[in-house]
Amino acid sequence: MASGSRDALYAEPIHEVPRFEFNEAVSDVFDDMIRRSVPGYDAVMRTTGVLVAEVVRDGDTVYDLGCSLGEAAHSMLAACSDKTVNLVLVDSSQPMIERARERFSASPSVTCLCADIRQLHYDEAAAFVLNYTLQFIEPQARTALLGRLCERLLPGGILVLSEKVRLDAPEHDARASRRHHGFKRLMGYSDREIEQKRDALEDVLVPDTLSGVTSRLRQAGFERIEIWFTCLNWVSLIAYKADCVQS
Repeated sequence: MASGSRDALYAEPIHEVPRFEFNEAVSDVFDDMIRRSVPGYDAVMRTTGVLVAEVVRDGDTVYDLGCSLGEAAHSMLAACSDKTVNLVLVDSSQPMIERARERFSASPSVTCLCADIRQLHYDEAAAFVLNYTLQFIEPQARTALLGRLCERLLPGGILVLSEKVRLDAPEHDARASRRHHGFKRLMGYSDREIEQKRDALEDVLVPDTLSGVTSRLRQAGFERIEIWFTCLNWVSLIAYKADCVQS
């Protein structure tokens, strides 16, 4: 588990809440922030390693896109300890990737890159991991990115995709949001923190509906999509590339 300070970034009143960004202040509290904000985060991180271990072979490459502090990569290394797997961790935040680089400094099979995942050249890979990352990409660019990843997957490869989702009916979405806020209160956040964090994320984290996410995946070329985890308005899916699809 990564370490850091307790998240109190939004504890005091802020006259004009700035747009959320993954800066040094956020990277310092990120481990605490995400565990107290995303229902099921630990289960998703741990199980990501299990899912990836099912499809990788010795010498394969796996990408963790939007890796933050490398929690999923830590799980993958543990689950794939009987193989030599090349893990490529990518994040556009310099503070995040620097902390990940420090964390895996003794792991020669891990490469950390500070890059825009929309523009990166990808080698062929057995798996791509997009945990809570696509939701920060502008919606009009999401399908194209997924298509590029599908093209570079080896036959039988997978994409692990975890996202916050909107519910189709406004009243159901409002109820899901209330429940999510209740979860955050249970985790120790005040109403002020919840409201100011929500304001900071406005137009930064833009969720799709679940049907929108699955539609994008199919348009991108994924043959089969499974929902393997859901909690409140957060889901995680596995998208499979068919053996017959050429990279």
